[in-house]
Amino acid sequence: MQDRVLSPLEGPPFTTETSDEAGKPVISVYPSAVGPWTAKWSDRIGLAAAFGAIIAAMATSFSAPSFGAEQAATIAGAGPAGWFFSRYAFRQIFISRASVVFTPDTIVLRRPFGRAKVCNRNVTHSFARIQHDKSEAEACRIRWLETTFGKKWLNLPYKPYCGRSQHIALIYLNQRHDIITVCGDRQPEQIHARLMAASDIMDGYANRGVGQVMSPSDDWTPPSQTIVESF
Repeated sequence: MQDRVLSPLEGPPFTTETSDEAGKPVISVYPSAVGPWTAKWSDRIGLAAAFGAIIAAMATSFSAPSFGAEQAATIAGAGPAGWFFSRYAFRQIFISRASVVFTPDTIVLRRPFGRAKVCNRNVTHSFARIQHDKSEAEACRIRWLETTFGKKWLNLPYKPYCGRSQHIALIYLNQRHDIITVCGDRQPEQIHARLMAASDIMDGYANRGVGQVMSPSDDWTPPSQTIVESF
C-alpha cells in the first residue's frame, strides 16, 4: 500500500491552491482567530450569562410544585451551559478574519472593512510573530491591581490577554504590516508556519531555487533556510 504524502497546506488555517486565468498558481490562506479584546469580553459576558442562567434556573425550579433531583440538576448545569454557549457565540460573532493570497509576483493582504495591500514578492519580505504591542502595559496594570486591591480585599487571579497574544505580520521592506492578531498559545505558530510554507511553495513554483518542489517537472532544490525572527 502506497503511503499518503502529507501536504504542507493541510489543516488549519484554511488554505486553497488554485490558478488564475493565465494558468499561474495561486495560494490563498484564510487565517481566523480570536483576538485579545474578543477573548476578554467573551469571558466577561460568559460569566454574566452563567449567573443569569443560574438565577433563572433557581426561579423556575423553586416555583415548581416539588423540588427533586431534576431541579437540582437543572440548577447545577445552568451555569456552565450559560457560560459556554454565550462565550462561544460571542467569539464566533467577533472572530477576526483575514486572507493572504500568494501569486508568483505578488502577496495580497486583505482584512474585512479594509483596503487590500498588494506587495511585490520580488523584494525583501518575511513573516514574523510579534508580541502584542500592549503586553507590557497590561502587565503593569495587572501588577498595580494585585498590589492595590490584593492586600485590601480579595486577591483575584487577573488574567492576561494581550500578554498571551501575538501579531502575525508581513515584514515588507523593513516595514510591518499586521495580518491578524491572535490570543492563544499554539495558533500563532500554526498561522505563521502556514504562511511560511505557502511562501516557500510559491518560491518553488517560481523556480527561484528555494522552497519545496511540488511537481516532477521542477528541479530539486534544498528547503529555504531563511530564519524569521520572532519578537
